[in-house]
Amino acid sequence: MLRSLAARSAILAGSVALSLIVAASPAQAGHDQFRPGAPGIGDPYFPLDGNGGYDVQHYLLDVKYTPSTDALVGTATITARATQDLSRFNLDFHGLTVRSITVDDKSATWSRSGDELTVTPKRGIRDHSKFTTVVRYDGVPESVEGAGFLHTDDGAVVVGEPHVASSWFPVNDHPLDKASYTIAVTVPAGLEAVSNGELESSRTRGGWTTWTWQAREPMASYLATATVGQFNLHAYKKNGIKFWDAIDPDLFTPIATPHSGTPSGACRSPSTRPSTTCALASRRLGRACRRHSRRRAPRCEWRCRGSPIGRTGRARTTMHGSWTTSGG
Repeated sequence: MLRSLAARSAILAGSVALSLIVAASPAQAGHDQFRPGAPGIGDPYFPLDGNGGYDVQHYLLDVKYTPSTDALVGTATITARATQDLSRFNLDFHGLTVRSITVDDKSATWSRSGDELTVTPKRGIRDHSKFTTVVRYDGVPESVEGAGFLHTDDGAVVVGEPHVASSWFPVNDHPLDKASYTIAVTVPAGLEAVSNGELESSRTRGGWTTWTWQAREPMASYLATATVGQFNLHAYKKNGIKFWDAIDPDLFTPIATPHSGTPSGACRSPSTRPSTTCALASRRLGRACRRHSRRRAPRCEWRCRGSPIGRTGRARTTMHGSWTTSGG
């Protein structure tokens, strides 16, 4: 009797153990399905551009820029959908220092190799599931092959392609992964920040102004901009489309300051051939000169000296315009 009871107990224990093993197997198999996203999107010419395993739907970029120090402080909130079971994923990010990363409000670990930022969440991300990554960062932006977030005399300009976005925010940096954008740029009061889409608001507080732009239509990452400086900003609507013109006031600086007198005679062109830049300005000055001659008869004269484009790629042009008086 005792032997039979012991035998039955052993069989029962073995059955329970077997059922536990069988029950654990699917969970273990599911865990094994999580794998890293590819460090590139599959571009044969730029194999590390973009990243695999997910598709970004929206970027919320909140950045603060100080022109006097060229320092950028930013928070990028990236909403994406997984295209596979992800154990970790990559973002493209150049130069700036990462301070923290969370995935779905939980701290994540990260590592960097060149311009690849690898993010490992606490838990794997299921295929087709939506997830939100928040990256906090700061530093002085560095150009990428001459493009990117570039400092100017009164602010900064974002320019270049295809490698530009990663110089100022973490991104899946390839045109195949288009997304919508909300871009909020905080700059010293008195400066403007121009970005993509529609200007939603501009608020000044404590000596800083935050300009918030909304680009609802998905676009390639290299198009995202945050240009900072002194601009004359003009908003208008035409044919149902909203426009914002941002024009640097330096463009309104006169090419030449004419000195009035009693004009006589016809306008004369310079004996030396001006540079292209100089020629454009000369034609403008010449037209003004001719209009003045028709109204007041005598003569007007202009001179233009232009130097060729040098190693710096800048043309230096000096304009001299005058209305002179003839004898008698």
